[in-house]
Amino acid sequence: MAAILQVLTSCRLANRNRSVSGPIQAEEKLAEGKGDAYLFDMKITRNGKKNSVRLDVYRTADSIAFFARGYLGKGVVKGLLTAESLLVYFPTENEFYTGPMGDLLGTGCFEDMPFERLLLDIFDRVPAEFEDTYRQYYLNILKESKNERRYRLIARNCPETIDIQYDLKERRYIPERFEYENQDGSLKIRASRRKYRLNTGLPAEKFRVPITSDAVEILP
Repeated sequence: MAAILQVLTSCRLANRNRSVSGPIQAEEKLAEGKGDAYLFDMKITRNGKKNSVRLDVYRTADSIAFFARGYLGKGVVKGLLTAESLLVYFPTENEFYTGPMGDLLGTGCFEDMPFERLLLDIFDRVPAEFEDTYRQYYLNILKESKNERRYRLIARNCPETIDIQYDLKERRYIPERFEYENQDGSLKIRASRRKYRLNTGLPAEKFRVPITSDAVEILP
């Protein structure tokens, strides 16, 4: 389950096979509309080395746009996710990927995991309210009170877990914190919500992912 955060922060991806450069679509975009906006502080520790990024997330009913950047403003990754696929661009490497999120991760551990639908649902409702179509993980309810909900998602096919904490804002439970640590402790990810705006106008440019004409496609 931590693969969701790993994609968003560009921590770990499958081995990148680069396609031959050629003309590509300049950008993917969706129309302006209403939705939710979040700003998360992310702290990533990998083999003792610490890194911090800020993650902007914009969610509508059928899509999520995200932009991770370093604290000096340098872009790390920008992407657009729908229920069917992911488009993600790495400006520093000038590389992009489009297709299923599971293919990008390149591991049988998450085979057939509905990452796109799962991520959309995480920002829409608490895991206890998800449809029972998710059979690739177990759900542990850690706490359910009026003002706070905490859950642990455990992958069925490998020892991967992620804790998600929600708090009550404007009569809705929204994500407040994500926590992940792998089995040997070599990778830790903590994401804490800094700001949020619910049911707000989201400009169309938030859902644009500009890609340069000479960008190289990542092939899983």
